[in-house]
Amino acid sequence: MAEADGLMGDIGAWVLEQACREASTWPSHFIVAVNLSPAEFLRGGFTDRVSGILDEVGFPAERSEIEITESVLLERTTNNLDILHTLEVLGVRITLGDFGTRYSSLSYLQNFPFDTIKIDRHFIKDVQTNPKSQTIVRFVIGLTHGLGMRNTAEGVETAGQATWLRREKCDRLQGHLLGAPMSSEAIGDFLRQGLFAAAWIS
Repeated sequence: MAEADGLMGDIGAWVLEQACREASTWPSHFIVAVNLSPAEFLRGGFTDRVSGILDEVGFPAERSEIEITESVLLERTTNNLDILHTLEVLGVRITLGDFGTRYSSLSYLQNFPFDTIKIDRHFIKDVQTNPKSQTIVRFVIGLTHGLGMRNTAEGVETAGQATWLRREKCDRLQGHLLGAPMSSEAIGDFLRQGLFAAAWIS
């Protein structure tokens, strides 16, 4: 509804600003990732809004990460490439989410300046037992490392999945094993206490 009514740009700017303000209270080695709606991305002046928010908050660009999905890349390819390169120049990290589903194309990885590729949870849920899922996940991990990118496994729910992914050199995990969604008040303590670390190293 927000996209249809033309409100997504304002909502997205508010979310990015609030996320950066909250993250500025975290230990300095943590970054904050914000999902981006295609409606925000395609609205004129997007990179200027991102740059203005980072300047206003005083938040380092290298600690911010914009996550997009492949649907963002389906239209206005030349303009999209310019936007992503501008974000890259600003120092903002760029992540492609849900890789391996929908319209996945290796040309995206060749043409767009991504820092991180997220492996969709569809391949993670049975990665311990399904040889096909294992092959796909190994492929994406090797591909991203070969291209100088990082990778994140989405939907990690068990210690067994985490152990398998660690063995295969996956860079980052995302999922309920590490922590459930929580309020901004709780996230600071969670990060400072390092409560997520046990799931990764056990």
